[in-house]
Amino acid sequence: MHGPQTQGTNADLFRPCEMHDRPGVRMIGTGPDDIDRHHSADIRLPLQPTMTSSADIRSETVTELTHFDETGASRMVDVGGKPVTHRRARAEGFVRTQPETLRRIQQHEIGKGDVIEVARLAGIMATKRTDELIPLCHSLGLDHASIQFEFVDDTTLRIESEVSNRGRTGVEMEALMAISIAALTLYDMCKAIDRSIEIGPIRLLEKEGGQSGHWQREA
Repeated sequence: MHGPQTQGTNADLFRPCEMHDRPGVRMIGTGPDDIDRHHSADIRLPLQPTMTSSADIRSETVTELTHFDETGASRMVDVGGKPVTHRRARAEGFVRTQPETLRRIQQHEIGKGDVIEVARLAGIMATKRTDELIPLCHSLGLDHASIQFEFVDDTTLRIESEVSNRGRTGVEMEALMAISIAALTLYDMCKAIDRSIEIGPIRLLEKEGGQSGHWQREA
């Protein structure tokens, strides 16, 4: 049994938020019994709820991401007003296999054929189809695409791509697409003898051209 409330008791420490008539809002733990219980546990309830608008969060985020408009809707960026400049990008990726697998790749002993050359062609072809796989990429006419392979050690193969053109937007995605598809082609051609193949990391090494200028990954 709780005694009668007097001035200076727990009832004076809390007051209702007067939100009972607001739709979707339910007040919990504001009765006298609840007030005494909260006070005995040394818990203080806020007098007013704190609410963060999801619209405010969205508006702050979309201003930094050019593939979204001010409402958060997806869009392909309008690059029509940008000058045509020379664009170039390099990327790299790694494929790790069992030692015997990499030896057979190097010695052209994989039954499906020359793994390196098939992967090279697959990667180059992929650069020309990037806009069909990445939804908001622009369709680009490329001037150059090449892929090189390096046997780093007895289990690691390094792949490097270089792509360039003259255009209004960069070719980073094309360079990264070349690495991704070349690595997946290697996996496909060797999976029958080695299911443990690992791919990655895949990353941009360098880009140049456009308003952002030259960027190069630190060693």
